[in-house]
Formats: sequence, structure tokens, C-alpha cells
Amino acid sequence: MKRRLYFLLPDVAHAGRIVTDFEGAGVPRQHIHAIGRDIASIQGLQKIPMRRGLDRAYWFEWWWWRINLGILFIALFALAALLLWSPSYVAFVPLAVIAITFVLGALFATRMPNVHLDEFQTAITHGEILIMTDMPRDRIAGIEDLVRHRHPEATLGGACWMTAAFQ
Repeated sequence: MKRRLYFLLPDVAHAGRIVTDFEGAGVPRQHIHAIGRDIASIQGLQKIPMRRGLDRAYWFEWWWWRINLGILFIALFALAALLLWSPSYVAFVPLAVIAITFVLGALFATRMPNVHLDEFQTAITHGEILIMTDMPRDRIAGIEDLVRHRHPEATLGGACWMTAAFQ
């Protein structure tokens, strides 16, 4: 699974230089994305795939959260029904489903960092450029060091997990 790094840059010129450095470090161009206020604001980055306003990971989480709540209430209803109309040992089935989904959800939520595009909306509105790059976890430290040393104007906006399903 790859990680997505977010960098805020003050203008297109700085964004172009960081993209050039990323390519020099071996990051393929298709793994570098740019978001600006509008198309004109990222005109110099034409060859970068633009992900303007698409935050599929947010919507994925939003729907799965609601589906998870639905499953919880169905399991609770089944538990109540089984407790009222059947032997008590059968009631452990929905109770086990509730416990397992709770534990798995807690493990997922506490171990996976996440960043949403909404967190950068104000900066983008003010003309800053958001550069996102996708890479394996073992390359993150090297890319962050590259940015810290060569681009002090860049603001590291965080890192989150990502899969190709969210593209």
C-alpha cells in the first residue's frame, strides 16, 4: 500500500521546481498530482494529472461509516430479537459480530493516518498550490528530507494511506 504526501507551495514556479526534483528522485510523473484554485493557476504544471476537488477517500469513508452504523443497528436488533424469542446461547452470534466489527474498526481507525483535501481548501483559495505524490512507505523519509533541504518554502501538509481504488 502506498502513502500520499501533501505539500503546499506558494506559487506555480515553486511547484514546478519541486515536481522536477521529485522526478529526479525517481518519482514517476503519474504519481504526482497538483491542485490549484483553477486551471489557470496551475497552467505551468500541464503535464501533471489534475485532481481538482476530488477526494474519493473522504466519500469512501463517509459511505462506509454509514454502512457500518447500519450493520450495527441491524445486529443490535437481531440481538434483541434473539434474546426475547430464543435460547440465550444463540444471542452470542450478533454479539460476536458487533464485537468483531468494533475491534476491526478500532484497529483500522487508530493505525491509518488520513488527510482530506478539505484541510487545504483555504490555502488553495488564497492561491497556493497543493502537490500530492504517491509512493511506497519506505521512500517517505527520503522525499521529506529532499523537500526540507531544497524547498524551505514548502509546507508539509501530512501523509496518509492511499490505494488505487480511490483514484
